[in-house]
Amino acid sequence: ALDSYQSFITLDPPDHTFFRRMVTKEFTVKRMNALRPQVQAVADRLLDAMAARNQPGDLVRDLAGPLPSIVISMMLGVPARHHHDMEILGAQKNDLTVDPAVPAEATRKMVEIIGAVLDDKIRDPGHGEDLLSRLVIDQIRPGHLSRRDAVNIANLLYLAGHETTTNQIALSTVVLLHNPAQRAAMLASPEALAAGVEEMLRFNTIVQYNSARVATADVEIAGHTIRAGDGVYALLTAANHDPAAFPDPERFDVTRDASAHMAFSFGVHQCVGQSLARMELACVFETLFRRFPALELAVPFAALEFKDEQLVHGLRRLPVRW
Repeated sequence: ALDSYQSFITLDPPDHTFFRRMVTKEFTVKRMNALRPQVQAVADRLLDAMAARNQPGDLVRDLAGPLPSIVISMMLGVPARHHHDMEILGAQKNDLTVDPAVPAEATRKMVEIIGAVLDDKIRDPGHGEDLLSRLVIDQIRPGHLSRRDAVNIANLLYLAGHETTTNQIALSTVVLLHNPAQRAAMLASPEALAAGVEEMLRFNTIVQYNSARVATADVEIAGHTIRAGDGVYALLTAANHDPAAFPDPERFDVTRDASAHMAFSFGVHQCVGQSLARMELACVFETLFRRFPALELAVPFAALEFKDEQLVHGLRRLPVRW
């Protein structure tokens, strides 16, 4: 069983494989393509509301924050009345600037909401129209998965699928505003858009470092010896800005082949929701600049407030005009 801290990303095979297999099929490219019209509808609705407000807008508040939270809520089958609360709680859960009691309480509240929703699904999963209902039918009822483990899996999906994409949308918007020629090249075709998304993921590397690991044997890397038992962090940003892998890595170039980036990590723990993130980013950036071709920063770049003290890199707010 998974305790209140653990999720399957903290486990090794075969336990990791056992839990991961339960959700892998939910994030296939085919399923994401089927989901895209719903994501498009959410993006359109949020941008309609933003356009109706007074300028300047805040792209974090108006689009980047709510969209990933609403989408993962829709996938899980969490009712709309909880969407805003889950967005706020998800952000609090990642905030390292506050008293540790705040993210702990946010986690407790998220688990409480997810648990209540799951209990409704256990009583009546319908025909498995959403991820939680399918977990009930395929895993909980046959006895493969406990209620607590199902709640922890859903909680992980919120954590992984919300704050990361929120910050990728915000930072990538700034990068594209500062690189109009690159933006034009990226939006020229679906293929260019897909390649541009990979470069965004490489260039920004929202998750700065991977989960802590412990070396199981002595190993030498680039002349440095790591002893068995030493703790190690894999720095994803360093990997994605390694000039040996990506020439001139500090240059944002949507025409480069960035497909070997490590933004989603690597190996058996590679992000299970990467197809969802790619689809959301492609949908957002195709739509945002079509709706607001004159989009621009409403404050000087130096005035932007970056999240520079957290695991997840991003912006607190993004004032824009259009």
